[in-house]
Amino acid sequence: PPMPPPPPAIIPFAFIMIISLIFIFAILKYIERNFISPLNIISNNVKKIKDGDLSVDFATKSENKEIKETFNVLNDMTQGLKQKDQLYDNFIQNIVHDLRAPVIAQERAMEILSEEFSDNPLVSGLVSNNDAFLKMVNEIIEALSKKDIKINKEKINLKKSVNSVIEAIKPVLEEKNIQVYNNVQDGFTVYADYICLNRIIANLVSNAVEHIGNDKHIKVYSDKSKDMTQIFIEDDGDGIADTESIFKKYSSSNKSGKKAVSGLGLSIVSELVKKNNGNIRVESELKKYTKFIIGLPNEEN
Repeated sequence: PPMPPPPPAIIPFAFIMIISLIFIFAILKYIERNFISPLNIISNNVKKIKDGDLSVDFATKSENKEIKETFNVLNDMTQGLKQKDQLYDNFIQNIVHDLRAPVIAQERAMEILSEEFSDNPLVSGLVSNNDAFLKMVNEIIEALSKKDIKINKEKINLKKSVNSVIEAIKPVLEEKNIQVYNNVQDGFTVYADYICLNRIIANLVSNAVEHIGNDKHIKVYSDKSKDMTQIFIEDDGDGIADTESIFKKYSSSNKSGKKAVSGLGLSIVSELVKKNNGNIRVESELKKYTKFIIGLPNEEN
């Protein structure tokens, strides 16, 4: 009788498949350990460094020589950044003392002179120039040290914050006959860092007071949507000609639209808003108005 056909080669084929899968898994594991995982570590640590966190450590289990050398270079770079950061902090401390001390001492001397020679235009001019110089020094120091600002967000009563700013500059408002209207609703809250928010409002209101001239008006009001809280600071001054570059360092506009000497104030405001995950923009029309709009995320965002 004829012989039956041989059974199909199921067992050898299954064995080959298992060996192939093991081999592929081993290759993928090797690639993940030696290339993918190190790249993820580099990407995550670079993001942390970008945000100012220099405590990162580049460590890898990769057996690849080039990857190991790259990690050593990155660790050396991070260590260098830490040293530069320490030098920068020391520089800030020195510059704070070296810049502020003589200007403040001169300010006290000017106060004595202004009391003795209050009608002398030369003395009043010196007092005014010294005040402007002290303000510029404070802006420079604030710009240099703003990287150290720690953000602690909380719910803040916006109306109270605006009132505290108005109270602080009341003598200047009375001198220039400028009315500031706090139109924020009672109990209206904004989610932000308390110190940052006060500095933002103080900078913008003070900037308006400085540039809009006498017998003008400033109003502060707010609005809230599902995702964002908006703060508006609007004046009826002469407007700003160049609104495109107004938040850039050393580029600001005075009430006539011409470039002013120091432009750090609005640059600092922009940085403070960004640190609170917000945004700021400006609308203006010459000879009519200027309005700054600050957008800050609500607590749930």
